[in-house]
Amino acid sequence: MKNENKFCVNVLSDQQENVANEFFHKENDPWEVVPWHESPEGLPAIDGSLASIDCSVFNVVEAGDHLFVIGEVLGAEIMETGSPLLFLGGSYGQYRGN
Repeated sequence: MKNENKFCVNVLSDQQENVANEFFHKENDPWEVVPWHESPEGLPAIDGSLASIDCSVFNVVEAGDHLFVIGEVLGAEIMETGSPLLFLGGSYGQYRGN
């Protein structure tokens, strides 16, 4: 699905490292191998994710060689329960709450 004015934030679970890794590979289009369904806004929501957050693009700010996209939330779905997948300093981790 291509919609240049909207995007979906997918909150992966700590059991979905393999899904995250599909987006690092350049050989294949990850959307062809990662199972997903359409969110209420018609955007790709990854199956098994903890949540999906549909947004419209509010602003785009240049930050060095990156673009920082600021979204206005249109809606959100909690799809699973569990701990989110974290990535910091080149490796995956888990959230450890109180």
